[in-house]
Amino acid sequence: MELNLIASNCTLVRIVSECELNQSISTKIKECAALPPEGAKEGIQFSHEYKADNVKHAVIGFLFEGDKPNLYIIAIHYKKRRLLKKEKKETKPISILLDCLKELPSDLTFSCTLRFEYPSSKFSSILPLPMKLGGDLFDEIRGFRLVKHKKKQISYDAIIDRPSNRKIYHNISFDHAGKFNIELPKSIFDKGNEISKKFVKRK
Repeated sequence: MELNLIASNCTLVRIVSECELNQSISTKIKECAALPPEGAKEGIQFSHEYKADNVKHAVIGFLFEGDKPNLYIIAIHYKKRRLLKKEKKETKPISILLDCLKELPSDLTFSCTLRFEYPSSKFSSILPLPMKLGGDLFDEIRGFRLVKHKKKQISYDAIIDRPSNRKIYHNISFDHAGKFNIELPKSIFDKGNEISKKFVKRK
C-alpha cells in the first residue's frame, strides 16, 4: 500500500468508490474504529505515514455513509506530505479499513485522479506549451484538456497545464474496475503514471 510518489513526480493519488457494505463488514469497521453502532454520518478517517526516497508520504482513508441503507463512500488519498498532529491523534490505522474492505465480494468501479508535477529543467511537454497566438482576446495557450475514447466510453481525461510557464502539471482522471485488495492502489498508480508519461519526455 506504500506508493513512492517522488520517483514518478506524482503529488496526489485519489481513489473514490461508492459501494454497498453488508452488515458484517460495516459493523466490523465501526467496532474497530470504536464508533457507536448508529453509523458513520460524519465519516471515519484512517491514516498511515511512511517515507519513500527519504520524503514523508501520507495515505489517508475516509469512509462515509451514503444516502441509502448499507451504501458507503470510500476514499483513499496519497499525498507527498507528513501527517498533521491532529490527523495522527484522531485517526485510526488505515490497515483496519483495508483489512475489512478486502472481504467485499464483487468488483467495484473506482473514480481515480492523479496529479503530476514536472520541472521544466528536466522535462519537456510533447505538446508545445505555451502556444503564442496573435489576437485581441488572448496571447498564449498554456494548457489543454485531452480525452481518450475507447468503444464510445472515456478511457481517460488528461489536463496538461503550465500556468506559470515553469513547471508542467498533469491532472489524470479515469475509472478503474476491480476488486478491492492490497494491490489495487499500486495498479491504479501504475496506470495513471503510464498515461502521464505519454505527454512528457526527459531532456
